[in-house]
Amino acid sequence: MRGLGVAKYFAMVVLFFTAFTLAAMAQGRATVYGTVTDPTGAVVPGAQVTLTNLGTQQTQHAVSASDGSYVIPSVLASRYSLKVEAQGFESFLAKDLVVQVDENRLIPVQLGVGAVGQEVVVTDTPVQVDTREGTLTQVIDAERVKDLPLNGRNPLDLQFLVAGAGNSTNLSGQQQNALVSFNGGRYNTNNYTLDGVDNEDPFFDSPSVVPNPDALDQFSIKTSNYGAQEGRSSGAQINAIIKSGTNKFHGSLFEYLRNEVLDAKPYLSDTVAPYRRNQFGGSIGGPILRDKLFFFFSYQGTRTVANPNAITLIVPSAAERAGNFAELCPAGFDASGTCKSTAKPNKQLTLPGTKTKAPFNNLATYVYPGSVNFMNALVPAANGAGNNYTYTPHTHAADDQYITRVDARLGERDTIFGHLIYVPTNNINDQTPALNLPGFLQDIKYTNWHVAINETHTFSPHLINVATFGYNNIVRHQSPIVPGDASWSGFGSGIVKADASGPKGFDTKVPTYFNAFAAWPLDQFRHEYQYSDMLSWTHGKHTITTGFDVRQNYTYQNQYFQGDGQVLFAASYTGDQLADFVTGRPNSITQGSSNAGRPRNVVPNVYLQDDWKATPRLTLNLGVRWEPFVAAHDDFGRVSTFRLGQQSTVLPNAPAGVLFPGDAGMPKDGIADKWNHFSPRVGFALDVFGNGKTSLRGGFGLYYSDINTQAYNSESLNQPYAYKLTINKPAGGLANPYGAGGSPYPYVAPDPSQYSSYQFTLPVTIQGFDPDFQVGRVEQWNINVQQQLPWKMISTIAYVGTNGEHLILTYDANPGVYSLGGKRQYAPTFDMIQQFNSEGHSNYHSLQMTLNKRLSHGITLMANYTWSKALDNITAQNTKMTNPFDFSDSRGLSDVDLRHVFVMSGIWRMPSLRNHFVNAVLGGWELNGIWSIQSGSPFTVMSGADNSKSLQNQDRADQIGIARTYPNRPRAQQMDEYFDTSAFTANAPGTFGTARRNSLIGPGQDRVTLGLVKRLVTVEQARLLFRAEFFNAFNHPTLNNPTANVSSAQFGKINGAGDPRVGQVALRVEF
Repeated sequence: MRGLGVAKYFAMVVLFFTAFTLAAMAQGRATVYGTVTDPTGAVVPGAQVTLTNLGTQQTQHAVSASDGSYVIPSVLASRYSLKVEAQGFESFLAKDLVVQVDENRLIPVQLGVGAVGQEVVVTDTPVQVDTREGTLTQVIDAERVKDLPLNGRNPLDLQFLVAGAGNSTNLSGQQQNALVSFNGGRYNTNNYTLDGVDNEDPFFDSPSVVPNPDALDQFSIKTSNYGAQEGRSSGAQINAIIKSGTNKFHGSLFEYLRNEVLDAKPYLSDTVAPYRRNQFGGSIGGPILRDKLFFFFSYQGTRTVANPNAITLIVPSAAERAGNFAELCPAGFDASGTCKSTAKPNKQLTLPGTKTKAPFNNLATYVYPGSVNFMNALVPAANGAGNNYTYTPHTHAADDQYITRVDARLGERDTIFGHLIYVPTNNINDQTPALNLPGFLQDIKYTNWHVAINETHTFSPHLINVATFGYNNIVRHQSPIVPGDASWSGFGSGIVKADASGPKGFDTKVPTYFNAFAAWPLDQFRHEYQYSDMLSWTHGKHTITTGFDVRQNYTYQNQYFQGDGQVLFAASYTGDQLADFVTGRPNSITQGSSNAGRPRNVVPNVYLQDDWKATPRLTLNLGVRWEPFVAAHDDFGRVSTFRLGQQSTVLPNAPAGVLFPGDAGMPKDGIADKWNHFSPRVGFALDVFGNGKTSLRGGFGLYYSDINTQAYNSESLNQPYAYKLTINKPAGGLANPYGAGGSPYPYVAPDPSQYSSYQFTLPVTIQGFDPDFQVGRVEQWNINVQQQLPWKMISTIAYVGTNGEHLILTYDANPGVYSLGGKRQYAPTFDMIQQFNSEGHSNYHSLQMTLNKRLSHGITLMANYTWSKALDNITAQNTKMTNPFDFSDSRGLSDVDLRHVFVMSGIWRMPSLRNHFVNAVLGGWELNGIWSIQSGSPFTVMSGADNSKSLQNQDRADQIGIARTYPNRPRAQQMDEYFDTSAFTANAPGTFGTARRNSLIGPGQDRVTLGLVKRLVTVEQARLLFRAEFFNAFNHPTLNNPTANVSSAQFGKINGAGDPRVGQVALRVEF
């Protein structure tokens, strides 16, 4: 299948070369601007300004206005020359100007009096501050992308170099790329574009494809107050561009190796787990037709083989397999068969489902044959001391990335470029390695396609149009790998498969002993089409930008979660989990039939932006964006929701409160569309002294967040579209889990023509949107001062704030009620009612300081310090509310709060030496690295018991003393007791705990990443380089947060640490 995909890719590449017939927005484009003056400082109107791309010889033109100002918009990041000519003056030529993505590049021009044929050449143009926009933007330029150390060669890691960047989510098999919080925002509220085209997975709102560093040119991150041209999200805008071909051939070959030989031992381990990762490939770019047609191609392959640290399980002994659990009482038994001691680790078992003590812990007459079959097939015998079984899991991954970009000049007025990206991945790994039995794996295959076509037409130097088409396609196929294709029904149990023809999965848990889990089968197809057009008009003191952006999203998902049963054993019958398992007595069995959702929508956006040079020193940024919310429509109509007390007429047998499309007051898509979403944007930039060296900037804007399709898909889980059943403590055990009523499976969803007669099975579980659901919005503001410094440095000091309202959250609208003994308030008709609500809120304030030095004299430097405080009542949409009756009770420090963050990165290229022999030894070296220091993350002290009887299992502890942490103790003492555990106890019955959410702060982080590069051989334009890179180079332990559950034996203790020092080496050829 991979070979077919590659063949398809190269067939499509051929089409790129032969048919550029079509041509998002202009994200990723820069602006070059300035003022033309004479030697006296008087402005020069009517000057001809020509900007020339040094790589492709493409030109762009402007004419200085009556006030001497000129603006050249829609400039691609590259190297340029700028020539200015005016009658009666010498011409001005600035050479080798580096223009970065999304940059406002100020080039002031002073013309000398003289003949037009005379020319003044400037070879070193200083970097000026931004005097045109109030947007806070930082650029990760080509030098940093190419040279800074990256573990796994993932440029997304460089997002953390930016001021305001906070915590990130952990990467899992569910999403391809981790998410980052900016300025206290949620992880999934950033917007990623690639060559001006949307680059997001609409299911998770995470980046879709991430070009390798040999293909990625650079990217910008706009963190506050970006203009009306950009929207869709309330977080940061990350705009990346792929390298392009020029009139000169350039490229690379590389091989990177990560090997455990270069790694240090983990802080809490005596061994280094085997790990091999090879990343290999290359790139090439150049001309097809000089000055007319250019190409760029990159390939990277990644092969990873890992043997994580050994896993130790507790498996049943031969006696226990036969039902004899005498060894659970090492103290021995008295004559009656009662265990002589109740102190741990002694256990006195009871006969299943009774309070009668099991004599000598012998349950041989209760052994369930299906469990015996399970053990014989899946549970190995002990191979270590006691009943321990130890093994080393084996995982591997194969990822490939093919990237092609073509740029064409179609005349003096038209340019077009496009890219085609194909990324197939295949990862086979153990999803729950802590206690999983050997052989249970998940096989996840992703196939990503990304297409961008961009056409720029210049009507005149004052009027430019940019049209873009984009396509983003993600296919995910997830399959379980189960030894022997085992199933509980195959072992003889009474569990009936939820879908007669559906694929198998497996999920059985015997806590503290072992798990048998493989990922549930899942197929997903996610598509997004994007059509955008932007018109930029420079008129006098105004640069007016207007345009539209239309995105068409489509997601298809078919999932078989828990189709074979999720079986949990919890010591509910005998007093021991393993004994419950051997006797076939589960604590719960959860099953769900397959469900298929197909949410799709078409979302139009329109914007107008005016960058008005109000005075020679003051520019105002005034914009508005119309960004309506259009709810996703399910092709199958599988939508339902909860409205207390209202009876459905579409499905008249539904319990009162469950509504469907067609019922009164029920929007056809579950949520009402919002057409009145207008987002004003206001900014300013003041050239304080009029010399382009000091600017005062700021602004305010309103930004809306979209809803990912993962939320929409949840509605397809409801009856009658699917059927989910949880059986708590089934009286018949595994032999007869459904009781006298029999099994409702296999389940076949009714046709809409059968809705009127469909009989609901109680209790009903509902997932849907709250009746008053609103779309989240965030207000952003900042005020900052930029100052030009010597040595091509710019410093920025900023106050940055955000305020979020109507943020999406998840809560149970039918929790247990303490006064009802823990019964749900709408029982027995309804079980859990999971609703998406919009009562989340957030607040963020910060001081951000930045120092940025562009590459000169072989040195580049970026340093950022952020002092901030982030508050909210919930940080992620899928996190449960602690108290479903009072959302304000959860207000506290946000999960993304990091009080202090300092990050510095730099590159130092040592100069070449004249003496050939000395240069071979001491010359050609490069040192690069990243130093990161940050405060710890907040955490909440939990009760570990459902004393509120709310059925949420999210009770906080009661705080009965002063909660002190001990971050300055010696490390061993910190790990033994990080905070004063005596200050907390289990919450009182009927309460949710007095300890505040996220009231304690965990250990901080101090990490240094270093890279060393040596140029070994240089032959004409080709160089052979050796690289060695070390992450956490000084092996400084980064402790995890402590166990914060008062019911845990590990309460207050730290049991884990971050990665130790790991290394990778590489050989590169660059030309």
